[in-house]
Amino acid sequence: KTMNINLKATFLVAQKVLRVMKEKRSGYIINISSTVALGVPATHASYGASKCGVVGLSQALYETAKEFGVKVSTVYPGITDTKMVRDINPPTKPEQWMLPEDISYCVMFLLKSSDRMVVRDLVPWSTGYDKI
Repeated sequence: KTMNINLKATFLVAQKVLRVMKEKRSGYIINISSTVALGVPATHASYGASKCGVVGLSQALYETAKEFGVKVSTVYPGITDTKMVRDINPPTKPEQWMLPEDISYCVMFLLKSSDRMVVRDLVPWSTGYDKI
């Protein structure tokens, strides 16, 4: 289920939109991974593997799409205040977590960037990340 939601769905959406973007010779694919992909803990193997897969997919998409003027970036959010995170109950305080809107600010930053540049990886850390 985790692989289907995090990786397969990302792949299927990218597959559909990239066809159109290549024809138009423009577009921007921004995939959401996780800081977990930078160091997968044993307790989060399936989630971590799925987010590592998103990183690999993004890298392949970048190489495929760049000649068509399509940009591809990956955002790696830190701990974010969601139902899933609250259910796992990480060892940090919720006030140290990112908010979902923090991720949207990262996406907007990428979308507003110059057409002459691409930020391939954006890693916004939550303030509690170093306490995990």
